[in-house]
Amino acid sequence: EARFRALVEQAVDGIFVTDAQGRFLAINTAGAAMLGYEQGALLGRPMADEIVDGDAARRLEELSRLEEGSVTQSTWHFRRKDGSTFTGELVGRRLSDGCLQGILRDVTAREDADRIDAFLVSVAEPVVIVNGDSVIEYANRQAHEVFGYPDGELVGLRHELLVPERARAAHEGKVAGYLRNPQTRALHAGLAREFHGRRKDGTEFPIEISLNPLTTSTGPMVSTVVRDLTQRRIAEAAGQLQAQRIASALESIPDPIALWDATDRLFAYNAAFERLVPSDVPRPIDGMSYGAVIAALEPILVFANDDSRANALAEVGARGAGGF
Repeated sequence: EARFRALVEQAVDGIFVTDAQGRFLAINTAGAAMLGYEQGALLGRPMADEIVDGDAARRLEELSRLEEGSVTQSTWHFRRKDGSTFTGELVGRRLSDGCLQGILRDVTAREDADRIDAFLVSVAEPVVIVNGDSVIEYANRQAHEVFGYPDGELVGLRHELLVPERARAAHEGKVAGYLRNPQTRALHAGLAREFHGRRKDGTEFPIEISLNPLTTSTGPMVSTVVRDLTQRRIAEAAGQLQAQRIASALESIPDPIALWDATDRLFAYNAAFERLVPSDVPRPIDGMSYGAVIAALEPILVFANDDSRANALAEVGARGAGGF
């Protein structure tokens, strides 16, 4: 019996016996600690008092179905002495004298992990989840790919390894401030040109990240969604290059020339054209509609005859006079 008691006391799971009315007759140290009590303080207390309201009625109903010698396994929400709660997996059986023998295991961490794993699988973008010590606890496949790490290698690393060394102090300050006031927000949004991620091989790439708070049994965590802006920056650079080429081509033409886009907004013109637009028209003239430009130029336009003027202005009216 002494050996058995020593074995029970060494167990990491809670092991207990209640009487037929559900009052604790015995419980090991691990079980009492799980519920936040000194070992002797639980003796004589109804186990139902430690179960979160809402689960108590279900417990009584399930226990009433237990037959002598049969084993049941179920999950309940328990309340500790300090008011905090945890998810417990309970394996119990009814003894011949009507008492209940049970084993209680805290599965909150497992429940958290299952919830986070399901979230990571459901998200298409790279996600890194760090704990309050800035250590990476979870990272999905996309995160490993974008940062150039083999699957699983990010877990356990400090997250500042994912930013260039020159930016780590500033980034740490932002994350620390976020942990003091956690709420869903974009971090470095709009600063993607200046903010970069760092791959395992040391190469850098532009990113934007969004932060979301997570509450877990082991403490607060931060979920970081990473957006690789490389393709966006390439597209922007290509657009800028195209705009520069158009501007260069227009400036090579000595005559006034201007271009409107499909939404009837002026988007390109040369210096000769801008000189035509009266000085009292606000600058820049980018975005003016075709009708607004013609209206501004009408005093200096020369037509062959009145019919030509009427036809030209009618065409402007058909396009819509528009404005800035």
